[in-house]
Amino acid sequence: MYLDVSLKKQVIPGTIYADDILLLAGNARQLQQLMTICGNCGHDLGLKFSSMKSHIMVWATPQAAEERPDPEIIIQGYPVKCTSQTKYLGVELTSDWSYLKQYEKQLRTKASRMVGTLPSRSLWSFNRFHVLRELWKAVAVPGLTYGQAALCVSTATTKFLGRKQKEVGRIALQAHRTAPNAAIQGDMGWSEFGAREANAKILFEDRIRLLPESWVLKKLYNILIYKDKYTRWRKKTGALMKEVGITEKTLEDPVPLGRRIVRDQVRTWETSKWRETVLSKVALHTYAEGKESISREGLYDNSLGSALLFEARSGVLRTKLWWRKLRLKSCRLPSDRTAGTISTAMEAEDVNCAICEEDTETIEHVVLQCRQISPPAEASTSLLVTLGFTGDSICVEVTKKRLEHWWRYGQSGYRGISISG
Repeated sequence: MYLDVSLKKQVIPGTIYADDILLLAGNARQLQQLMTICGNCGHDLGLKFSSMKSHIMVWATPQAAEERPDPEIIIQGYPVKCTSQTKYLGVELTSDWSYLKQYEKQLRTKASRMVGTLPSRSLWSFNRFHVLRELWKAVAVPGLTYGQAALCVSTATTKFLGRKQKEVGRIALQAHRTAPNAAIQGDMGWSEFGAREANAKILFEDRIRLLPESWVLKKLYNILIYKDKYTRWRKKTGALMKEVGITEKTLEDPVPLGRRIVRDQVRTWETSKWRETVLSKVALHTYAEGKESISREGLYDNSLGSALLFEARSGVLRTKLWWRKLRLKSCRLPSDRTAGTISTAMEAEDVNCAICEEDTETIEHVVLQCRQISPPAEASTSLLVTLGFTGDSICVEVTKKRLEHWWRYGQSGYRGISISG
């Protein structure tokens, strides 16, 4: 690798991190010279290179990646094999243009495995919501975000990881499949992978900008700036900074952005996006009034009432009225010839409370108004208070018990989806 700094060329022969050595060469002759130097130094130190763990990879030419160079490359008397992919510092690299393709496949596999493994670890815990949330943040997230400050995975992979995170949140909250994703993120209180990537890349770019001029990484960064070269990493970082609302500083500015300032700005940006999503959902009308930021809620446990409480908070409690709306929506398909007849029949179907049979079975009726559901709710209490948006734990416990009573004694043929995660 060559650096063109002040009209002078500087060759980077390779990098060393602990016992991992990466050699960079433009042709086979240069690579053999570097191999010989490493082999001799290793011999002097009493070290032996493994011919099984050492590989040669030709970049951006997958058709020639498996071909052995002529002459054969040797280190300490042993030939080194050619390969189309290798692992360096925990990242699987391939020889084609999409060099992170295999690594992204591994990320997807790892995320899917975590979704299947972590819930079983928290199945018999004292609080499934708390344990599963902490396990995901402490075990899964560090592995899935490894190296994201320097690596640029595709947008599709980032969205895939986000979907897997929402699956974990759905299990922790014991939510059914129609529960809004915005409510899951809001009550779980965790960031999206896009926000984590933005925070990491912006801080990493700021650290590089303030490095000493003698560092190779700073020289590479200077070349990108002065020659106006936009690599994939620079494009991604610049786009994230613009989206978050952080102004890119010049090389002459010695003042760092500040870790806390960047995190606060990213959090504000993510909260703004989340609020837009919440306000756009009709089912989250009450949720939007009571919840203004993404923060962990301490309302949930392993009880049935806890699962029903989240349904009520997110506007998808499976009341008769909710079921009718869901079925009407599914029957209004243009390809269905009998949709009009079925829709008319459903609009005439009974949606009164299954317990008192007096008023329409809505969330507010079940939580506050129905007198035959015990324990009784306070007459002066609002829906926001009973659903836990104001921090009144006593009212929340009453709401859980009322929801459990309604679910157990008011069941009919309407509640057909299992509530268990």
